[in-house]
This record gives sequence, C-alpha cells and structure tokens, in this order.
Amino acid sequence: MTLLAGAAAAGACAGSDGSPAGFEQVELDGWGGPRLQAYFHRADGWDESWPVVIVLHGANRNVDYTASTWLPLAGQMQVMPVIPHFSEHRFRGDRYALGGIRRGSMGPKSAFNAIEPLFDAVCDATGSRSPRYSLFGHSAGAQFVERFLLFNPDARVARSVMSMAGWYTLPDTRLPWPYGLAQVSLGEDSFARLLARECMVVLGVEDDDPSDERLRRTSLARRQGAHRLERGLNFFSRATRFAEINGLPMKWQLRVLSDVDHDSRAAAIASAEWLANGA
Repeated sequence: MTLLAGAAAAGACAGSDGSPAGFEQVELDGWGGPRLQAYFHRADGWDESWPVVIVLHGANRNVDYTASTWLPLAGQMQVMPVIPHFSEHRFRGDRYALGGIRRGSMGPKSAFNAIEPLFDAVCDATGSRSPRYSLFGHSAGAQFVERFLLFNPDARVARSVMSMAGWYTLPDTRLPWPYGLAQVSLGEDSFARLLARECMVVLGVEDDDPSDERLRRTSLARRQGAHRLERGLNFFSRATRFAEINGLPMKWQLRVLSDVDHDSRAAAIASAEWLANGA
C-alpha cells in the first residue's frame, strides 16, 4: 500500500523499501535526534479508530521478528502496531534502553524524545484518529518503556507492557541512575506518577537462567536478583511496597507466564488483548 503524499508535509516520508512483510514505512526526521525508521501495519478491515500500539524491540534490534509477531495480532485484536527501529548504528549501546541518559536531565537527542512525534507522524500519515497509544516493550524494550514513562509523565499513553526486562530502575533516590533515581532530574514523585498508569509487568516462569550471557551482572543489577524472573518479581514487589508505604494508587498488574522463557512472541500474545482494550 502506498501512503499519500501528505505524509511528507507532516514531517514523515513513507515508502516500502526495507519494510518487513506486510508493513509500511514512515521516516521520522527533525525531532532532535538521528533519522528514525518505523514500520506500521494496517490489517484488513482497518479503520482510523483502531488503537495504536508502539512496539519496542529488544537489544538485538530484530525488527523483522517483531513484525512477524505482531502481523497476525493486528487483525485479531484490531490494533495498528508501530515498530520503531532504534538501530545499533544510530542508537549505540545505552542510547536505546537508557535513552542516552547518564546523569542530569533528558537531552534533545534522547531516544525517549522520539515516541510522541512518531505517534503524530503515523497518525498524520494514516489518518488515524486514535487520541492515545499503548506501549509494548520486551527485554531492552521493557527497560525503554519504564524509563520513557518516568521522563515523560504527560505522554499520551493508554496502557503499557514491560515484558521480561533484564533489570530495572527502582523507586529509590539513594541509588544512582539508572538503577535508581539519584543523579537525574527525577524524584520519587516521578515513580508515583508511573504507578498511577495502567501497566502490566510480564515475566516468564522459565526465564530463570543466571548464566544467560545477555544478562547484566554489575553489582547493582545482581542486587535486584539472580535472573530476569527474580528481578522482575522483586521489582514488582518493590513498587507495591512503595505504593503502600506512601499511600499511593497503583494500577499495575503482574502476569507470570507458565512454560515460557525469554520469549517475546509469547509475551506479545499474552498482552495484545489487554493493550487493545485500553484505548
């Protein structure tokens, strides 16, 4: 499907070259950071009212696999998935999952600044009337989702899924960023606002390998748990305690998938209906 020329006028130019099968391409430029390609799918029967789900890939940046996961889910759940490609070439290392933030406030080139204009660009390109979008992030993408929401309390996000992150930013102003909230322009009130959002933490009961070569093993990461399952359970428990101690509302839920390891496809299938119903 060819997009209308109006997409370029809105700051997004579209094309099919390099797009995963079944997806269209939109390119985001002028947002403050590197040029960003993203891909979206309009399933048969799509109309402008369908919810938008922005899908954040893992550290392997595998857009094709991510797209193949969401291609059937789009029609089944009547959502429009949007997959930005934060390539290693343009978003090296911690410029993706950590937004390039080491200390201080969020700079203009932070990957976290791309999501809101990307949503606008896709709506302009497609005519979508969705007033908000939901987020699904797996592994490094889950880390992206948590930190994006911390730094963007007014983002137009309906629901969010943090799937099987390797480690987390905790609600603790004594711990240095990115393990806690010290050394950045965030405080415990930032985490309080995050708790008030509709979020689902998804874990795999078999995602419990402490020797996984992709698992971060710094001393502060190991304090969160021996493996992803333990770290995720501890993170949710820590967030729950923080809400209880401070008398805060908490709209989070925890879902632990049986017979599932570090599987982004299983997590997407388990989460898609909940995300679709959040619009």
